[in-house]
This record gives sequence, C-alpha cells and structure tokens, in this order.
Amino acid sequence: MALLKDDDRKQIKEIFEQLQNDVTLSFFTQEFECNFCQQTRELVEELELLSDKINIAIYDFVKDADKVAEFNIEHIPAIAVSGKTDYKIRFYGVPGGYEFSSLMNAIINASMNLTALEYSTKEKLTCIDKPVKIQVFVTPTCPHCSSAVQIAHQMAIENQYIEGIMIEVTEFPELANKYNVYAVPKIIINDVVEFEGGVSESEFLQKVLSAVGIEPPKPESTIIDLKDMPDTPIHITDFDFDAIISGYPLVLVDFWAEWCGPCHMVAPTVESLAKEHCGKLVCAKVDVDRNHESATKFDASSIPTLILFKDGVEVERMVGAAPKAQFDDMLKVYL
Repeated sequence: MALLKDDDRKQIKEIFEQLQNDVTLSFFTQEFECNFCQQTRELVEELELLSDKINIAIYDFVKDADKVAEFNIEHIPAIAVSGKTDYKIRFYGVPGGYEFSSLMNAIINASMNLTALEYSTKEKLTCIDKPVKIQVFVTPTCPHCSSAVQIAHQMAIENQYIEGIMIEVTEFPELANKYNVYAVPKIIINDVVEFEGGVSESEFLQKVLSAVGIEPPKPESTIIDLKDMPDTPIHITDFDFDAIISGYPLVLVDFWAEWCGPCHMVAPTVESLAKEHCGKLVCAKVDVDRNHESATKFDASSIPTLILFKDGVEVERMVGAAPKAQFDDMLKVYL
C-alpha cells in the first residue's frame, strides 16, 4: 500500500522539477525489517519514482559494514542524503509528519548545493575546522522541530565538518533516556551543548560555535555622542542587545512581531517618542520571532512588551498598546 497519496505524489513531482543535480538517498535497514524500517524503505522507494534525479541505495546494517562505516551510521532505519558529495545529512527514524518537509528540503538543498542560511551565518560557519555533531531530537507531530532539523542540515551542507542528524525519539527510546529528552525539539551538539525549543538561526549558530570553543566577539564599546542619537527606532538583535541598552543612557525597547496587531498599533507612538525625545531617549525594536534569547531573558511572553532601560538596567515595563499619554507619564520621570 502506497504511503503517499495521489495528490501528494503529483505535488511532490512538480516540486522535484526544480532539482538540478542527482541526489542519492542511502537507506540502511536490516534483513528482517522492523515496521519503521519497512515504512522508511517504502517512502524512499516512492520518492525515487517521482524524479529521475533521485536515486536510492539500500544497505544492510550488518552485511554492508563498509558502507555503515563510510556513512558513520549508528542506528536504523537511517537515511543519508548525498548530492555531489556526502553532506552528512542524516535521518534516524521515519521522516513522517512535519519531518517529511525536512526530508524534502534536504533533497532540494543537496541537489542545488545551496541553502537558505543567511550570508552572515555561512560566513561564520567557515571558521569551524573540527567535527561538529548536531543531533536534533524530534517527534513527527511537533510543528517546531522541522525548522531546527533544517537549520542543522543546512549547516552540514555549508561546512564539511558538520553532521546534521534528525532522531525520532519514539523510535529510539534508549537515546531519549540517554540524553534526557523530555521536550522536543532538543538539540545536542558534540555532547557538550544542549538546548530545547525552536530558536533563531543566529542563536542556533552561537550554540554551535560555543560547542567547538569559538565564542562570539564582544560588541565594541560605543562612545556615545548624544547629538548623534537616532531619531527613529533602531532594530536590534540578540547579538547587539546588551551593547545597545548599555550604550545609551535611556532606551525604550519595543518587543514586537510582524503578525501582532497591537504591535502595529503601538508602533507610531514609539516612532513619535523617538523624534520627540531625540538626544535624550533611544527607541529600539526587537522582533521576538527572530530573537528568542532576548525575549526569553526579559520575559516578553505577551506582546507588545515595552521596557525602559536606564544605564542598561530595566526601570519600567508596559504591556499592550497603551495610549501615548501613558508613555509620556512613564518617561517624564527619567527625561
């Protein structure tokens, strides 16, 4: 019985038309297949039929020891995705549910030898010259897991020293116990750095660099000329957050998100305050979807959250799209 529905096969076939170079899915199983091995094999066999750019190679975990060693396969069922080279993209377990999109993206990226990582991320990955093993523990019903898996896989494409691995926890309970996986996604890097939940690409990168002993450079101290203080809100990130709030005497930070209606309601007020108090107050905006570390650190769980910092220390907080008069009352004590 086919795993993919007719409509799904038609859509996948159209997506695969963009493939440029051949992709090999090396599948590792055993002579007497378990249900998970059988499902995974059937899935890769169905995908092979949807594009002449996709080839599969099936290996026995015991009999094909040379291939197991070549691809460094530790568990089965396993899929290794290769393009012009072995990109060290691995799937342990059935890539079903949300993780099917991870497999699709891995195939496309491997075929094109191209990723969607930001240029700054790619540039910083070039400094890694020692092995990095990124294990991403997932469940097929977790909507946040696939983004973590895809970041790990794209990093593997960008740097030959990086191995990006998806592990389906319900199929490998012994690994879940070993790494104390109680929530997903859980990411383990070289068995020395671990974290949970969906994080931004920049935060993920810093965790990877930290695992190999590469600490991010400290932002240079800024000598502030109050006459040069911006009169429009500036956008800041996890990387420069601390430098900004400590670099200016008074900073109003607006934690917001693009999808948040009240955030857009309060935005004109923040812009007005930046112009009105230029030289005394700096207004800044933090996109919580892209800067999880700062949002978590300052407990910006409800947005918009606006926090006033004086000399780098939080002194006031306001949640929601309050009227400008309320902001004026708050600020007059500090201006």
